[in-house]
Amino acid sequence: VIIGDGGGFDMNINGTRHQFSIGGSEKMRLTSDGKLGIGTTSPSGRLEIIDSSTGRSWTPSSQTEFLVERNGNCLISIIAANTSNSMIQFGDTDDENVGFIDYDHNDNSLRFVVSTSERASIDSNGLTISGNLYVDTSGSLDIGDSGAILSGGNGQHRLARNCSSGAAV
Repeated sequence: VIIGDGGGFDMNINGTRHQFSIGGSEKMRLTSDGKLGIGTTSPSGRLEIIDSSTGRSWTPSSQTEFLVERNGNCLISIIAANTSNSMIQFGDTDDENVGFIDYDHNDNSLRFVVSTSERASIDSNGLTISGNLYVDTSGSLDIGDSGAILSGGNGQHRLARNCSSGAAV
């Protein structure tokens, strides 16, 4: 079945797909297995959006649900009100948000939550790490020129770099 408005919009429905075209150019396709492709005729994930092909040489895994592709800078924006939060949640069958990344627009801070506990946050004071701090196998911890604040355990543990001498204080 082909449905058109005579002005350049066409919808082609057959047993394997629904195609949506504008001006003779296909813009979107819904496949019989429920995959929606925008800018692609053969979506790999549940939702695949391709602005321009990067020429990737790999095929997305069967677990890919959402794929965005653009040959150039590619952004995904999560927009919220100035007094709200923008979040990405990671869940499982037992907990919708066992882990998440949370940007709080009220105080312009970013929190990282793992196993339902905040493990790190970044705000205007710098980086705060909760729990154990792991250092590389050489025992080195490098603090940048602007310094850092680290906290852990039940008490506050602070480590900062003196920018003029380079010493840890």
